[in-house]
Amino acid sequence: MQPASVTLLPSGSQQFTVDAPGVPAPTSWSIVPQLGSISATGLYKAPSVLFISRTVTIIAWNGTVEIDKAAVTISAAPPWMTAISIFFAVLIPALFAGVLLCWPPPVQPPFVEVYPPVATLGSNEVLQFAGRINGATDTEITWTASLGDIMPTGLYTAPTLAAAAAPQTATITATRNADRTQFASAIILLVPGGHLVMQPSVVDASSFPAGQSVSFSVADGGATPASLNWLVAGPGTVTAKGVYLPGNGSGQQRAIISAVVPGTARKASAVVILRKDGTDACPVQDVYRREIDMLSLVILAGALGASLGGVRSYANFVGTRTFLPSWGFFYLSQPVFGAGLALIVFLGYRIGAFAGPKGSSPADPAAAGLVASLVGLFADTVLQKLNEIVTRFLDPADDRGDKINTVNTPNISSLSISSGVLTITGTNFVAPLKISINNVETGPSSVTPTAVTAPVPATAKPGDTLTVFVVSNGAQSNAESVKV
Repeated sequence: MQPASVTLLPSGSQQFTVDAPGVPAPTSWSIVPQLGSISATGLYKAPSVLFISRTVTIIAWNGTVEIDKAAVTISAAPPWMTAISIFFAVLIPALFAGVLLCWPPPVQPPFVEVYPPVATLGSNEVLQFAGRINGATDTEITWTASLGDIMPTGLYTAPTLAAAAAPQTATITATRNADRTQFASAIILLVPGGHLVMQPSVVDASSFPAGQSVSFSVADGGATPASLNWLVAGPGTVTAKGVYLPGNGSGQQRAIISAVVPGTARKASAVVILRKDGTDACPVQDVYRREIDMLSLVILAGALGASLGGVRSYANFVGTRTFLPSWGFFYLSQPVFGAGLALIVFLGYRIGAFAGPKGSSPADPAAAGLVASLVGLFADTVLQKLNEIVTRFLDPADDRGDKINTVNTPNISSLSISSGVLTITGTNFVAPLKISINNVETGPSSVTPTAVTAPVPATAKPGDTLTVFVVSNGAQSNAESVKV
């Protein structure tokens, strides 16, 4: 039969003939298995859609007698290439759009506050300060004072003042221990003749109903409330009696209420919190919504990274004409795999099991998106690292005899040196392979599954000890030593 074998694309056709001396002409044709069709004259037509490459046998018959056979291989590469190209062309822009649409708002960085912000003290008078770290769970603060003394608890003692001393200013600073660049300060006016301190020093009005006011008083050392000027910095109004009414819909977070003794340097202030900072102060539904947005960002970014990695691999195989249809399902599954792997790694990053980029925070959408996309893009590398972590953490004892090894770790059994050539004997050596000699990487001269050779470094002297290991299949072997 002519031809004896042929490869066709879907919808392709091929004419078969039997023309040999003494061979009867075919009276019928058959196909095993029944894929495609063949005419009475031997014209075979492949099926139009096929996603798995198949081989069929064309048989020529003369009545009930088999005359000859031919093999037809139907390649499924073109349908898969078309499907994968459309898949990535639609998916990647959709993932980009999804990442942008679900990007959570940035989290305000932690900051420090000190209460009261301003007060007036006389000679040797004391005042308890309070510090607060907003947007973080740590509470450790270090207190310092430019004049006077302050205890680690925030209890401040003013210095001794002469009776006719001019007014002085002391700065009280609260510094966050977890980040020494974050601090806040309060001002103490040191005036002989008494103190002036606002009571209360801080009021949380974030949950006040509309129209509810706040009353302030002054613990004074000589002045009376009638002799005070009341001021407000921020939204809202304050009366001559120290009653503050928050403004409506200002959107601002703080208001500073101050009382000043006219004609003097004596002053005191308090803080009104109008809107809390950070997710700890948000309604439950807002916190939940942000968590959902963050996890959605991680899933989409992981799928995007895996898709980009898949496109790179697919383009390489198509460009070198080595694409195999059997890998089609692998490319279609990459986005789902990358999304799941990114979610697992992000959860570990979130609880501190994995270290992210230096200075980053899991609460930062940019850091979460970067980690997730890199996990998807380099999924194979991440899997190897996770395998190391799980093995070290769980220390499993696997006695299965039928276990499939996905990574064949190279093993060195012996080293020898002869005529300036280092021979490494062992198992699971697969090119490309790298050799480390005293922590200096070099390439091999030859590689077989059980032996690797390389030149001895020119800097090695007789009697020197060489410590050697190899890296093959993405895994590192044991280290062995040999003397030159």
